[in-house]
Amino acid sequence: MLISILFFGFCFFTLIQLLFFCVFFLRFAIHKLNNNSDNTVNEAVSVILAVKNEAHLIKCNLRSFLEQDYNNYEVIVVNNNSEDNTASLLKEYQHVYPHLKVINISTNQVNVLEKKMSLAVGIKSAQHEIILLSDIGSTPKSVYWIREMAKHYLENRYVVLGYAAYEKNNTLLNTIIRYDNTYTAICYFSYALSGFPYRGNARNLSYPRSLFLSNYNYILLYNSQVIDEDLFANQIMNKKNTAIEYRKEAHILSQQPHSSFRDWLRQKRLSGRKGKNYSLKKSFLVGLYNFTGFFFYLTWIITIVLSFYNQQYLWFILLLFILRMSLQWFIFGKCIRKLDEKTLIKKIPLLDVFFMLIMPILEIDKNFHKKKKWK
Repeated sequence: MLISILFFGFCFFTLIQLLFFCVFFLRFAIHKLNNNSDNTVNEAVSVILAVKNEAHLIKCNLRSFLEQDYNNYEVIVVNNNSEDNTASLLKEYQHVYPHLKVINISTNQVNVLEKKMSLAVGIKSAQHEIILLSDIGSTPKSVYWIREMAKHYLENRYVVLGYAAYEKNNTLLNTIIRYDNTYTAICYFSYALSGFPYRGNARNLSYPRSLFLSNYNYILLYNSQVIDEDLFANQIMNKKNTAIEYRKEAHILSQQPHSSFRDWLRQKRLSGRKGKNYSLKKSFLVGLYNFTGFFFYLTWIITIVLSFYNQQYLWFILLLFILRMSLQWFIFGKCIRKLDEKTLIKKIPLLDVFFMLIMPILEIDKNFHKKKKWK
């Protein structure tokens, strides 16, 4: 009796997983971007960066934003009360790059998350309608980054979701972080193509300044504990106004953000809190895949153990397991190639087991940890 219940439960969870692969993730796997290279993009763009005591990153990365192959853009750097030589260093850059605009602010006396306020000040100070968000700890992979992101406005799409990768190294932690980041991108690209856009990546995200100024609900998110700065986009995205951009030329590359597994877990707990700001439909859709994935593995393990004593369902269970894993490997493999993360493909099965079993634990644990103020 018990093995029969577990078997039918396993079949149900497998079916849901297969539906996700075929209905959602396959859309991104086979998607092809329109080639708009013949269209001249003349839309003015404001790139927004927030900094705080990051002079070392300014020296390494700021030029890559300032030397883009694009005629009509400005780079706004909001310096939030830095105590190092950030201010003087930015003045030096202003002498060389006239399209660099520096805003010095202090949020020490304001009860908000500092980085969100810095980005808001930058957006409100922008001269141009198209806002392109990134991070000073990142660099565009090419000089065509702005062009590739901005050209979607020619198609009347004004929320553009881009891809932001992490630098590769040979450590286990780096593999976990990169797969987590890539899987998240696969999700938000796939759901956007399916008509359910729900988030992007604040290191590579574009939307109109006017929409920011006219949607003051975003101010309510200032005091939240959420780690992502893309929640405003969640409020304005819909299936008609959202575009995705994943060409290599439009990628942003960042340093690995965490030096220990504990730091990464802390970040995962905090980023999970953003789900309360999604609509019920989007929250359900995002959570259902992880929920059924967890029970797919759990019921499979228990059923396999019990099947040693009752082999009635053994071969069918193994067949379903292989089907699900093979389909995921094929579809995720194509998605990962699109994102130029080919070294992760052979590790998909092991990483999938790890994430599917750990995510529910993080979901339970996420409410017991607080977010640091700046990032």
